[in-house]
This record gives sequence, C-alpha cells and structure tokens, in this order.
Amino acid sequence: MKKQPGIYKRGRIWWITYMLGGKQCFESSHSTHLRDAEKLLIQRKTDIGRGRIVIAPSKAPHFSELLDSYISQIENAGTRKRYVLARGVLIQKLGDPVITNLSPYMFDRFKSQRLEDGVTPAGVNRELALARASLNSAVERRLVPFSPFSGVTLFNEAKNRRPPTTPDSVCCP
Repeated sequence: MKKQPGIYKRGRIWWITYMLGGKQCFESSHSTHLRDAEKLLIQRKTDIGRGRIVIAPSKAPHFSELLDSYISQIENAGTRKRYVLARGVLIQKLGDPVITNLSPYMFDRFKSQRLEDGVTPAGVNRELALARASLNSAVERRLVPFSPFSGVTLFNEAKNRRPPTTPDSVCCP
C-alpha cells in the first residue's frame, strides 16, 4: 500500500501535515498504523474545506499601537517630538492597519504622496525612519516574522542637497 503525500513516520508513530491559513501544520496520529494517519489526514482536510477549523485571529498590534510603544521608549526629547509628528502623518496617510497587513507597496505609495504634498525627500526619509525602526523592533519582539518595511528604499538625499554658497564679498586669492 502506497502512502499519501502529507503522511510521514517519526520513529514508530505516523504523522500528518497539512496547510491551514497559509501555514503548515503538523499533527501526530498517535498510532503505529498507516491507515489511522490516512483517516486523520482525510478528516482534517474535510474539516478545513467545510470551515470547521477556525484560524485564530492575529495578536499583532495595530500600527498606531506599535508606533506609540516605540516612541515611549525614546529618551531624547527632540527625537521624541519629531517622531510624534511623523506618527501623525504616517497614520493619516497609511491608516491604522494591523501591522501584519502593512506592505512595502503601502510605504512606496506613502513616499509618492508626501512628495506630492511638497515634502522634501529628506523629510520623507525622517518620517519613514520611525516606521522602519518600530517595525524592526516588532520583529525583535516576535510580533511579526519579518518587517513589512523590508524592500522599501529610502530617497538618496545627497542628490537633492543644494551646493554650498559662498558670499560674493569674500575674495579668495
């Protein structure tokens, strides 16, 4: 008898594996008989197809909660003030989704909108610095498996800087 895909043996016990909500699940059949594992796998696939197995809702925080948590840890008053302003703009433009629903595309759209609003590339980079730092801290705290900010490139500020000017009255030999 040939075993189905999704069934494997660990020691003497048969295990099954299946996909649920985009994640791979593993489950023991608690049996040394292949037929029991096959029945369990068929049962799980049927339950998933009929919606009997409910996926637990994400415990990831909303974007505003993450930003507030990160800003509260900033000691420098000037930095904290700048981040509070950036927080307002980020929430206004991106909304307040759960952080698992953020995507690099949303940040690219944010960059375009801010440039249209007349903000300099350096100013947009300062606003995005808060999002990047807070999302990196979410990865460190294991709130999300990866940062939705990864893949987003910041503006090259050197290209947009004005060259230094020298006063006309100064004469150099």
